[in-house]
Amino acid sequence: MRAPAQRTGEDVVREVLTDLAPWELPELATVLDAYRRRPWPAVPKPGRRGHPTGAGVPIDQIASWSMFVVGFAGGKLAEMLLEDVFRYTGRRLLHWRRPRPQLSAPVPEKLTDEQLAEVYTTALATAQLRGFPDRSAEEFAAAITRRLRPPADL
Repeated sequence: MRAPAQRTGEDVVREVLTDLAPWELPELATVLDAYRRRPWPAVPKPGRRGHPTGAGVPIDQIASWSMFVVGFAGGKLAEMLLEDVFRYTGRRLLHWRRPRPQLSAPVPEKLTDEQLAEVYTTALATAQLRGFPDRSAEEFAAAITRRLRPPADL
């Protein structure tokens, strides 16, 4: 019997969008394509010109949740998970040599309660910084934390 494939950041993005905005799933391939070409942050830097995500995708063609979730998962979340891996293995990354986070990277199967609490707090703060109303920010933080929670032991 073949072992199931390990989940990637893209899988988590799909799962979170299924919870938050399933109507945006048909556009997700376009958003992921744009992100692979030129990754963008979940929260754009103040004063940047052009498209708020830097992706070059017209905002009226792409719904807001997909852009934000991809930016968060590929940036903030991937950095948090990478830092934990390197902290756990005892390796140190030099800040100027840090690899660019990738949505194709595998997501750890089991995160501790402490890690999940950190993901929730970071997701909530990032969504609020991006301008989502408190209720939407809380829904996003809960959705991403729920999708990262290890499956219950049977």
